Amino acid sequence: MNRITAVRSPIRWEDVGFPKTPLFDDITIATGTPGWSWSQQSPELPIAVLDEVPAGEVVPGWGVDHVVVTTANLELTVARLTEVGADLRRRTEVKCTPTAFLVCGTLVEVIEASPMDVHLYGVALETDEDLDEVANRWREAGWNAGKPHDAMQSGRRIFSVPDSNLAVMSRRQE
Repeated sequence: MNRITAVRSPIRWEDVGFPKTPLFDDITIATGTPGWSWSQQSPELPIAVLDEVPAGEVVPGWGVDHVVVTTANLELTVARLTEVGADLRRRTEVKCTPTAFLVCGTLVEVIEASPMDVHLYGVALETDEDLDEVANRWREAGWNAGKPHDAMQSGRRIFSVPDSNLAVMSRRQE
């Protein structure tokens, strides 16, 4: 299965107690301008593709819940993702905004955001740690971490770090 293997984000992970290049589940998160890497073929989208994926250091108790892509053309972006093997699971409206959810190893949420070009908007991490403690740790490190609140998914909580296009969620209970 073709899957996302790495995502690049503007966060300096060491600032919040992680290794320089964390490995959350099986996705490496590098620091830099937004981009991604795929195990086989990257979709034909104007999102930077990482030439090289640095070795990541495993972070126990943490994972990638989903990756967020924004686009002015939901249909075309979904088509490009399915062409490389992503499995379209659902189309819906979230807060009156057309949205699609695809699986390609991890979940990809594609949000129609006119007039925005296709953009790797951000990453939602998930953790076993207490979200209030995690948010406080991020604030102490100088990040604008929001207050944890109930997520759309029943039984989960989430907080956002707007300056970094990052969210952190409580892990899914199975």
